[in-house]
Amino acid sequence: MIKYCANGYVFISAPTGEKSFQFVGLMSIGGVKMEKVLNSYETLFVVDCTLGEESVKAIVDKFTALISENATIESVDEWGKRRLAYPIDYKNEGYYVLVNFKSEGAFTLELERVFGITEGILRSIVIRHIDDKKTVKA
Repeated sequence: MIKYCANGYVFISAPTGEKSFQFVGLMSIGGVKMEKVLNSYETLFVVDCTLGEESVKAIVDKFTALISENATIESVDEWGKRRLAYPIDYKNEGYYVLVNFKSEGAFTLELERVFGITEGILRSIVIRHIDDKKTVKA
């Protein structure tokens, strides 16, 4: 039986044959303080301009608030209304926002999920900066 630790959980696997293992279970580590690794990320998202200025501002505020609740924001650059490289849903312009932040890896999955289900987001991307990591004791 092999155990290894990741993100506060112990993964347990059992050998099924020569050099192969089967996932058996997942066990939480109770009472053990683990170090959290904060990675540096940047996200760029494009908001639909046809919604109106108030709606665009509300969407930008929604995402900057979401990021600030779950991460440390380093900078927010609102590039404003720009022409798209190619039409998306028959739209030629979008409002661009670039946010640099530090967080744990699990938050980026939630951020991408919320980008995907929010009306008014034309495109979004989250990128991790590989060279910049910070370890924080929990």
